[in-house]
Amino acid sequence: MRELNTPARAARKAAGMTLETAAKRARVSPRYLAAREVSGPPVVLIRRLATVYGCSLDDFVRLREGVVGYRR
Repeated sequence: MRELNTPARAARKAAGMTLETAAKRARVSPRYLAAREVSGPPVVLIRRLATVYGCSLDDFVRLREGVVGYRR
């Protein structure tokens, strides 16, 4: 099965984190984070993930625009 490259997943991978590590640092379950990486995390989680990944909210927007299939 091919893994979807979503903005949240791209940010996590750019930070060099596994799903489990990122979930632990963001204080959510790995299952919840995996689901939100696919469906799009709520703003409160995006803020938390930006802190965990050491990036800005703008970085998430840039990543989203770089994902194949993204449409405005």
